[in-house]
Amino acid sequence: MVNFSENGELGAAAGSEPPETAESLAALIEECQQYRDRLVNDTVAAAKRAKLPKSAVMQQLEPELAKLDGALAELKQRKADLEVG
Repeated sequence: MVNFSENGELGAAAGSEPPETAESLAALIEECQQYRDRLVNDTVAAAKRAKLPKSAVMQQLEPELAKLDGALAELKQRKADLEVG
């Protein structure tokens, strides 16, 4: 499980950390991408039911999406570093 610190950085969930592998990072990247997609889809669907404009909803979501995109980029870079090194 992934946790975000107050400043939006990635951190491990409470407990012991297993060694990081390309496979575990790939699974985490997939999980984060699915969460991001679900967040957007569910929020837009709820806004549609509430008859709110999509642009206003997306503007509200943008800070969270930026955090998720940053985390995904960091995970992808860590995975690439492991695969090269």
